Amino acid sequence: MAGSRPIISVVGLSKSGKTTFLEGLIAELVRRGIKVGVIKHTHHSFMVDQEGKDSFRLKKAGAKTVVLSSPYRLAAIKELEEEVPLSEIVDRFMKDTDIVITEGYKKERTLKIEVIDEKKAKGPVVAKAEDLICVVSHGPVEADVPVYRVSQVREVADLIVGLMRGAAS
Repeated sequence: MAGSRPIISVVGLSKSGKTTFLEGLIAELVRRGIKVGVIKHTHHSFMVDQEGKDSFRLKKAGAKTVVLSSPYRLAAIKELEEEVPLSEIVDRFMKDTDIVITEGYKKERTLKIEVIDEKKAKGPVVAKAEDLICVVSHGPVEADVPVYRVSQVREVADLIVGLMRGAAS
């Protein structure tokens, strides 16, 4: 937890179903009136804008930072010398949220939900035990924390809401 806004990282091996699970979890939390911010962590370089678009052309011309702004969205494309710490991203961009959920950031000191493909692993392999609040899987796995099926999105949301209430006390 960082400040009064909980940060929960959904972690797991590649192709374990993290994004699919997150889609359902986010929708359930939003349905309950919770303002959710999401940060997707990747170790790969990525492109936000498309070749031929003005922002792409301006970036390619040498701009260190390009910001796209409209009445509906804001996006910044910035070249970095080193990765921005998770806490700084949360402080800068997540002020209007009740909870921040990350996909990835398995090495950060956050509460974690591990999504497991039981064909690849029989139990948690990524998260540290002290940070792990539950495991989500398609099939049976062994863990020292509650284990939910990927279809039990409401139950995982109940767990998160309980943690949020506890942090607010």
